[in-house]
Amino acid sequence: MKKKISTLLFCFLMIFSAIGFSGCGETDLPLNILATSSNTQKGTVSGSGFYKADYTVTLSANPKNNQSFICWVKDNVVVSNEQNFIFVASTSTEGKYTALFSTENLEYFMLNGISYNISGLEITNTDLYLSKIIDFKVKMSEAPSLYTDLAKIENEDVSNTGNFSSNNFEFTKKILYLSKTYYFSVVLKVQYTNLTTLATSTAETSTLFSINFANLFSGTVSGNTTTIENENYTLTQTLDDGAYSIIVDYTGLSELANWNEDSTQSLLMTFAYPFVDWFAYKNLVLNIFCICVIFQ
Repeated sequence: MKKKISTLLFCFLMIFSAIGFSGCGETDLPLNILATSSNTQKGTVSGSGFYKADYTVTLSANPKNNQSFICWVKDNVVVSNEQNFIFVASTSTEGKYTALFSTENLEYFMLNGISYNISGLEITNTDLYLSKIIDFKVKMSEAPSLYTDLAKIENEDVSNTGNFSSNNFEFTKKILYLSKTYYFSVVLKVQYTNLTTLATSTAETSTLFSINFANLFSGTVSGNTTTIENENYTLTQTLDDGAYSIIVDYTGLSELANWNEDSTQSLLMTFAYPFVDWFAYKNLVLNIFCICVIFQ
């Protein structure tokens, strides 16, 4: 009898525990939010801690010694340009945040433009014409696997330049570091239309490549510009008034079936440090100066 009662009591406790724990949602657990500095000699941070869900979090970046704050990044993606970054704690905002501070040398830089260009002769099958780019994705990884989306264009009609096209991607503001090699994946899927039957068909191609940014100069660039030639891309680094511009022109994208062998497919990626469009700003200031001189 005692054994039966003990067994029933044990079962009751197990069921009660299961019900009790199932009622504790994930948001009831403390959320770990960590703030770090890219360089503690240049600036400090505050705001790290364990927070309850829906609690307002404030991360503060404090530059030192006449340095300047640049931005907050999470998973190397820019999440805020505010020195005091305020957000609500949740499972999606939990994680590590790093405050980037100014640096005299090139240590990190931001992707600030991606575009593609497909040009050349007509496709070889005269019954077909390229009617639409269904999907065009650029992915990125810090290892030769686990690619994450970086930029994409979907359902783009190709009518601006006949059978070929060029366009700018919408992209994630990603931070890259001088000492690393980054891996990229490009997938292009297009739709053809038959001129006679008006039937449509699709084709897809993909390209994998890597860029070794460790080849860049961290300090003064000889002659203000240096060029690195690779089998499939040209990397150009320019230093002008303390602002770095980095351009990667990749010309080794895979060709689709039915495309003339003389056609070219290229991907252009631009990076910069500081992260603002310094050169456009300089041109704006110069134009304003010229206007002022003219009207004096």
